[in-house]
Amino acid sequence: MKKLILPALLGLAALISMPSHALTASGAFDVTVNLYPKCEFVTAPSALALHYVSFQTTDSVNDMAFSLRCTNTLPYSLSFGGTAGSGGTLAGLTYALETRLGAAAATGGTGNGGTQSWAVRGTVAGGQGGNCAVDNSGTAGTQVAATSGANTGSAVGTACTATSASGAHTLTITY
Repeated sequence: MKKLILPALLGLAALISMPSHALTASGAFDVTVNLYPKCEFVTAPSALALHYVSFQTTDSVNDMAFSLRCTNTLPYSLSFGGTAGSGGTLAGLTYALETRLGAAAATGGTGNGGTQSWAVRGTVAGGQGGNCAVDNSGTAGTQVAATSGANTGSAVGTACTATSASGAHTLTITY
C-alpha cells in the first residue's frame, strides 16, 4: 500500500505545481447605431390675436411664441399650410403671417439638440377699414376707447371678433 500512496502523492504534487493556463477565444465585432433624426414642437403654436382700429395709419403687429427642438445639426424648414396658408382676410382686414427667429424673419434653421424659441408674427397693414358685418364671421362686442395713437380717448365703435375656421392655418416643420 505504501508503494501506491507515494506515486499518488507525487502525481498530485505534480498537478498542483503545474502552472494553470486558462483557455480563451475571442472574436471582433462592430457596433452600429441607427439614429432617426426628429424635430418636434416643445411648445406648440396657439391662437394669435391681432388688434386693429379701423383706418389706423400704422401696421398692427403681434407675435405668438412657440418652441421646437431638432436633432443636433439637422437642417429644418418651417412653412404655413392649411386652407389659408400664410395669410388671409378676417373682418374685412387682410393679414399676413411669417415665422421669426429672434428679431428676424426666418423660414428654417439647424437643430442644436436643445429648445429653440420662435414666433409667428401676424401683421394687419395700416389704412384698412374692415367690416363688422355679422355674416363675416364677426360677433358684436362692446364699445371700446382707443388708448394709443391719434385716437386716444375717443370712442372707436363696437369691437367685432372674427376667427379663422379650424385648420385654416397650420405650421409644419420639414426635416
